[in-house]
Amino acid sequence: MMGPGTQRSTTLTLLALLAACLVAAMLLAAACGGGGTATTDGGGDEGLQDNSGDGTQLTLLDWGGYDTPEFRGPWDETHPDVKLNWVFANSDAEMFSKMRTGFDCDTVRPTWLRIYHDADLIQPIDTSKISNWANVNPTLAEVMNYDGEQYYVPTTWGFSAILYRTDKVTEPITSWADLWRPDLKGKVSVFDSGDVAVAMTAAALGIDYKTASQEELDQIEQKLIELGPNVKNLWVDSVQLDQQFAAGDIWVAAGAWSLSLLSAQDAGVPCEYVWPEEGMFSWAAGLGISKTTKDYDLALEFIDACLDPEAQAFIANSWGLGVGNDAAIPLIEPSLIEVLGLDDPDALFEQCIFLDPTEEERTIYNE
Repeated sequence: MMGPGTQRSTTLTLLALLAACLVAAMLLAAACGGGGTATTDGGGDEGLQDNSGDGTQLTLLDWGGYDTPEFRGPWDETHPDVKLNWVFANSDAEMFSKMRTGFDCDTVRPTWLRIYHDADLIQPIDTSKISNWANVNPTLAEVMNYDGEQYYVPTTWGFSAILYRTDKVTEPITSWADLWRPDLKGKVSVFDSGDVAVAMTAAALGIDYKTASQEELDQIEQKLIELGPNVKNLWVDSVQLDQQFAAGDIWVAAGAWSLSLLSAQDAGVPCEYVWPEEGMFSWAAGLGISKTTKDYDLALEFIDACLDPEAQAFIANSWGLGVGNDAAIPLIEPSLIEVLGLDDPDALFEQCIFLDPTEEERTIYNE
């Protein structure tokens, strides 16, 4: 999700969309069987909170760009002799594959959250050792809590909503169902994500995708196929999406991130960023600690530094993302606070549907 990508050609759009639908339909079927709960007990206590390492280095499995010094607050000043070894992933699938095949790291920052717990790859966080924990948003903390234990510390979050050009689209868009309107033929770009595509289609039909029956899955599949004529392309690179949106090649960006709104506003493009009436689909990234670490307390200190209010505000202002530490909100640019709804986080999260795939879902999704 975080890495760079390329635009799909128009001629492949419908086939790709259909493929995404079929894969995601199987994904949802697995989710129904799983009931939305963890499939394992998260493993035993052996090796937890191991501090037998020498404390001279940490290996961090992360997204490109998170090695920016300002993102880790006072860390460099307080730990000048600790070497940080960064290893980057370009997708959730790549990150999980590295961990699953035995990659040895101290911390990991996934957006696929539950599956690391289910696969017994991470260990609980001792929040009593995190000085910034008191200001962590409780809703985000709960998203990252499994079986009554905290497995991640929320650092960033975002959501997928609808961005449209008000000078091109005459009738306001208020719902995911509006993407199927005939006046939008060939003018919609859809986020290239199977789970988001199916979730938004289910929402348009009034179906809870997490509990969908087989009959409802068939309805979702057919509805998504029917979106084909309106789809100009699938987007994975928000920079290219922003360029096409500004040029008027596309009128509607489905699944758009808040950063695309800021980009459009900076370019003087008349637009509206819609929180659909059915809800918007959200992701959250959290720092977790690998079960293989031998520097548990040092990893906690790094996580605590990343929660520093100034570090969190720097991420928000640089990337247009929401952050986990509510104490950072006064330091965030007012325009971004308005876009993200940070003036009332509780009301915002009531409209968010957090996508958190299980291990079964991930396996099917990658087949």
